[in-house]
Amino acid sequence: MSILEKTALEQQALNVIDRINAQQISPVIFFDTQQTSEPLPVTTSKVGGVPYVPVGTAAPTNGSGQNLGLIAQINCSELPTNDIYPETGILQFWLDPHEDLWGLNLDDPTSQQKTRVVYYPTLDAPDSGVGTAVTELIVNNPHDELYWPVSGRHGYGLIAKTQSNEEWIFDGRPHSEFTRIWNDMYPEQLIASIWDLRKFDGGADTIKTLRDMTGTPESYTHHKIGGYPLFEQRDPRDGDAALTQYTVNLLTLISRVESGSHEGIMWGDMGTANWMVTSHQLKNRDFSKVLFEWS
Repeated sequence: MSILEKTALEQQALNVIDRINAQQISPVIFFDTQQTSEPLPVTTSKVGGVPYVPVGTAAPTNGSGQNLGLIAQINCSELPTNDIYPETGILQFWLDPHEDLWGLNLDDPTSQQKTRVVYYPTLDAPDSGVGTAVTELIVNNPHDELYWPVSGRHGYGLIAKTQSNEEWIFDGRPHSEFTRIWNDMYPEQLIASIWDLRKFDGGADTIKTLRDMTGTPESYTHHKIGGYPLFEQRDPRDGDAALTQYTVNLLTLISRVESGSHEGIMWGDMGTANWMVTSHQLKNRDFSKVLFEWS
């Protein structure tokens, strides 16, 4: 084993990150939330609130036939020009309010038995009755049987804030990518995983340096589409070859409590939620096997 100086090892790791950033352009759109005391239009981008459901269409349900709840929807026409989302239509994210984990499937995170991602390529007349009924299910809950990440009746408007390219984040990409490029650049110092850097002198400090890389300043403070997902715990794609193709970040929602109140968006104890697809799925507008994770 070669004994490396700490600064040399750090520079090697940073060289790997530079190559990842050069090879993988990751466009991202960050969002601010807008609190409102009035109902938001059913077709606007939002977190929570009344969903758009076209006339003649039922709200999605879980395996027991119970309605799912809208956690977010994106009106594609409200976005700046981008290569992440379709140009038109609405993309919706639904979770199960009857489950403690909101439908999260730890064994198969791409299962949509208790979650759903729905894409409407065109907008028809909305069925306000169906949409309102979905919201009332969560808001009018006298026995506190349903805990929901989004507080308030009307939800929060999602306002596109900035658009840029996001840099590498330690917890945002499968570590297998780092491992592959490291082994390509430094074949005399092969590693089986990023954690194998610890076998080199100064490896623990090098990993700490990588963990401290926070990408774009807004990465941890704003909801976003595109860029890299944020994981409070382990990346579900690591160690699962079938999931490493899920590189497109459809949506990341962070926890955010409104100043001066207890209302806001809360994933457990200040966690995050992520929805991801493969580039092939996105190209074909196939949202039937979306990877959903929150922690």
